[in-house]
Amino acid sequence: MSLITAPLNRFLETGAEFLFPSACSLCHSAIPPSCPNRICAECLDALNLKQKNSCELCSAVVGPNLATDNGCIHCRHEGYEFRSVASLGNYSGLLKKAVLQGKCQYDELALRTLAELLSQVVYEEAPNRSMDLIVPIPQHWSDRFLSLNQASMTIANQLSRLLKLPNDRHILRKRERTPKQHLLSPAARRKNLRSAFKVNRGIDLTGLSILLVDDVLTTGTTCQRATRVLLQAGAEEVRVAVLARGIGA
Repeated sequence: MSLITAPLNRFLETGAEFLFPSACSLCHSAIPPSCPNRICAECLDALNLKQKNSCELCSAVVGPNLATDNGCIHCRHEGYEFRSVASLGNYSGLLKKAVLQGKCQYDELALRTLAELLSQVVYEEAPNRSMDLIVPIPQHWSDRFLSLNQASMTIANQLSRLLKLPNDRHILRKRERTPKQHLLSPAARRKNLRSAFKVNRGIDLTGLSILLVDDVLTTGTTCQRATRVLLQAGAEEVRVAVLARGIGA
């Protein structure tokens, strides 16, 4: 039976590849079906995921041989209460283009592909660390109603599937509709969101290690405000995972 089915399967796979060729989820060029992560070699090389010497706390790319166990020049005086940030790299080049493609062009496949790469970074940076729960940064209900694409939710869902961790979007609530962070100056961003987030009533996070998920971290204000209320609700620690680390913008 196997002598018959093996050639038949190869024939069907070849036919499917001809009729429905695979495409890179970032540049949409044709790729072999076996290509990992649904990214062509050129895009994967351009993302430059192995280039970074990054800060242990905020994930900013820094120069070689710099001690960052207590932070770096980008975060040392920010007073972050989360333990660490995992990211794919600085918010620039193809990574920035791909994130904007996912968010602004409502390209969910691009977001899922980047989240798949991010899951590998999270696992490699903390392979033996137990995390209990994934919590995405929430939008205000009015923004959810108007938005076709909720990036943090898409990223969190993909991380949940790949890391085999529960994902709960009902833990955090954004109770105030605030100006978009990317429209504000760095100084204004730090003043924004001061009381925007709240843990929903009746939720006990005592002793839990939480992975907080967003798309981009720049000043860190959003993740810091969310981290504070999670810790106040009893969480033991909060770690952050984002697609990219923005610097100075």
